[in-house]
Amino acid sequence: MNITALLQSAVRLGLPLVVAALGILMASKAGIILIAMEGALELAAFFGVYICWLTELPFLGLAVGILSSIVYMLLFTLVVIKGRGNQVVSGVGFNFIATGLVSVMISALMDTKNVTEKVPRLPSITLPLLGQQSIILFIAIVATVIVWLILEKTVFGLRVRSIGENPATADSLGVNVYKYQFLAMILVGILGGIAGCELTLGQMGYYSRSIATTKGYMAFTVVILGAYRPFPIFIFGILIGLIDALQMRAQSFFDLPGQLFLSIPYILTLIALIFGKNAHGPKSEGEVYIRE
Repeated sequence: MNITALLQSAVRLGLPLVVAALGILMASKAGIILIAMEGALELAAFFGVYICWLTELPFLGLAVGILSSIVYMLLFTLVVIKGRGNQVVSGVGFNFIATGLVSVMISALMDTKNVTEKVPRLPSITLPLLGQQSIILFIAIVATVIVWLILEKTVFGLRVRSIGENPATADSLGVNVYKYQFLAMILVGILGGIAGCELTLGQMGYYSRSIATTKGYMAFTVVILGAYRPFPIFIFGILIGLIDALQMRAQSFFDLPGQLFLSIPYILTLIALIFGKNAHGPKSEGEVYIRE
């Protein structure tokens, strides 16, 4: 087995998980359980390719992909904060809506049902050991540092974290809970859009139907494994990518059902979650704050 090729695949497969997980972390710190990330990835992945297909400008595609993710996240936040919807149920519902919407749009806008035509990809660079990687790798590294700085070193981050721990106390100290949750979710939308576009414009150069399936849920797992901290999240995201890369290569070495190998990342993730059960999120995560 070529170790260098395995490492390169691990980074490529792990990058979308890392960036999406950073977004889920930000939402969590603001007191929101973000099961809805998968829908953001799907929308961004499609719109990024669609705009690039129209203009042949991958950076414009990235920008529109990010914008679609922001709009999606704000709508979700409106439902769960103002509409007081259950965050988990609403998140699953939003995922289904996004997937169904893209299924309709890919047929209506690009005259195909499953796979689109090739489009120009985002620039890439060749690195020692890591080979050719999308510029999203550098964005992911910078995003990890920025998320840490925001949450740990800024007044905005302090207020967001206070909301996740105890929104009533934060409110009593003059923090506008709803305002900061919406602002946090804009940042979440940016990260979700980058992660979704990495799946298509960064790696494949085309959109394949349901390309983001399971990615949002796996990113949620990465947050738990990373104990709700940015730098461990980056490491565990790449490790999950490594596991995924290993199962792909194992299929060519062993004469066993492919479904068995496809389940390996999820089985190992489940085991890791059991042993990582002491990693707790913010105390008020998932609770809808109602100001009295």
